[in-house]
Amino acid sequence: MSQNNTNIDSRRLADRQTDELIGICKGILFDGMVSYDEANSLYLWFQANPKAMQTWPGKELFYTLCPMLKNNALNTDDEERLLILLSNIIGLPSVVNSGTNASSQLPLTDPAPSVFFDRRVFVVTGNLKMGARRTVIQAIEDQGGEVVLKNIRMDTDYLVIGDIGSKAWMHSTHGRKIEKAVELREQGHGIAIISEQHFMDSLIPNIEQQSASIEAANTQVTPFFTAFMQHLDAFEALEQKNIKTGLYENGVYLHQCFNNGKPQSLPSFSVELDEDNDKPWGVYGLSTPMLFDAPEEALVELLRLANI
Repeated sequence: MSQNNTNIDSRRLADRQTDELIGICKGILFDGMVSYDEANSLYLWFQANPKAMQTWPGKELFYTLCPMLKNNALNTDDEERLLILLSNIIGLPSVVNSGTNASSQLPLTDPAPSVFFDRRVFVVTGNLKMGARRTVIQAIEDQGGEVVLKNIRMDTDYLVIGDIGSKAWMHSTHGRKIEKAVELREQGHGIAIISEQHFMDSLIPNIEQQSASIEAANTQVTPFFTAFMQHLDAFEALEQKNIKTGLYENGVYLHQCFNNGKPQSLPSFSVELDEDNDKPWGVYGLSTPMLFDAPEEALVELLRLANI
């Protein structure tokens, strides 16, 4: 087996064990208490699932739990500390109790840092109560910040986590962006991970007006597959030019785009949503992604690029 396949299998195993751990944490918190027997059973589970104790958030929970069990009992302080840690892993109680997957509060920088916008780099993940993703992006850009839509960059200053988890996340409480931000912070990079509320408290007070106007505009957006079918003939014509077209759930990609009959040296073009399955749409494969409010606009630009 190749090293790459081994790494993939190891990652999948860690993901499965992380999902199981999140379920265990929710079960322990169901009655609002944690007993020594529950804590000890959790420790034994870690022994049988070592990938979880090597991967965040299990790693943080395991090394907090171990010293608590030395005396075969949980004192009051340990019980309270463990309850807070388990609660932070599964997210805000107000969201959890509503039946919605909450985003983990465990990775948040403590104490919450000051938030500066001018020439700072932001990444946003999760679903925010304050409104559409485009509202948040506009608010950051209006104050001089930059928003990265894809993966966490090394120069990212802030990761903003919405209170509600995204269906596109790898786990019910967090996704790859959060995992990457935690990893970078552990390596000494100056990234701050902040909550939606702390982010909102740092904004200028015109966000509600912006949100209302953008939400109204978003209700007019044509769904992706409807927009794509309107251009089906154009994409089929690309196949005749040996441009490979692939359609997937939230976008379309093109391979071997041509310029004057010769293959482009640029990466393949694609149009898609970001990891959190929200607007804006982007055309990628360029040095700087082109962003659009609707899939129709992004598809038109993708076709234009394919025919250059």
